[in-house]
Amino acid sequence: MRYELLASEEWSKVENVFIQNGTILPSPELSAIAVARHGNEIVGFHCRQPVMHVEPIWIREDFRGRVQFRPLLDVLKRTMPKGQQFYAFAPDETIERICAHINLSKTPYSVWKGVA
Repeated sequence: MRYELLASEEWSKVENVFIQNGTILPSPELSAIAVARHGNEIVGFHCRQPVMHVEPIWIREDFRGRVQFRPLLDVLKRTMPKGQQFYAFAPDETIERICAHINLSKTPYSVWKGVA
């Protein structure tokens, strides 16, 4: 078994896996794909790619209850390509309530952190 970075000109070799899972191939300029090769065949891969996320959010204490979260998010969304998915990490119940209030969908994923 050989483990190596997949050259960007070979990314089309794994594109069908993304399509079958309802996602799109990430940008080679921003991402990397490590592959496991058995002979010349790709038998596994792992991606590193940027994920758009919207945080932190902060409101000065004396303006809490007066600043609206949805307009702040709407301004950010105008800077993104139409249809761009994004995430919010909610470290506590307050942020979870804000995410629910602005109609974000809770995902079934847990978030894990690593350090290079």
